[in-house]
Amino acid sequence: ESGFRDVEVDKVKEQQIRDLNTQLMTARAEVSDKSAHLEQARHVMAANGDIDSIPELTGSPALTDLGKKKMELNWSLADLQKKFGEHNPQVVSARAALASVDKQINAEAANIVDGMKNAYDIAVRREKSLETNLQNLTANLNSDTYIKLQQLRHQAEADRKDYECYLAQYNN
Repeated sequence: ESGFRDVEVDKVKEQQIRDLNTQLMTARAEVSDKSAHLEQARHVMAANGDIDSIPELTGSPALTDLGKKKMELNWSLADLQKKFGEHNPQVVSARAALASVDKQINAEAANIVDGMKNAYDIAVRREKSLETNLQNLTANLNSDTYIKLQQLRHQAEADRKDYECYLAQYNN
């Protein structure tokens, strides 16, 4: 009866290991995806690039409203410059309003990027937790189960690398 119980325990552990490996592979893909999005956002922000290329930013209602306001101010500024010239007080005021909106856009974009960083950090912590759980679970396994685990880990790592290559190609 003890041998049967050991076999059943090993089967349960193997299933738990498979489940954890699946979760870990998903978590690694999530970390990789969040990292790529975060780095892209940081790069665009650092280069004062087009924030419309970052999905997380284009989905922000606050940034959408500020973008509309900026567009209206640009039109108004162009119109005022044509009518009154560069040094007119209305033109100077319109430029100041435009600079203020730009500052608000940058602040809101920075807040969103901070949120992306927090989401990335949470995903990393989840990945580390799953790795720890997997290590704890596999600490007392017999050699056959351990070999299967190693095979699963190698497959998961290969899948992760394939995913990262695909993601890198997609982002370029």
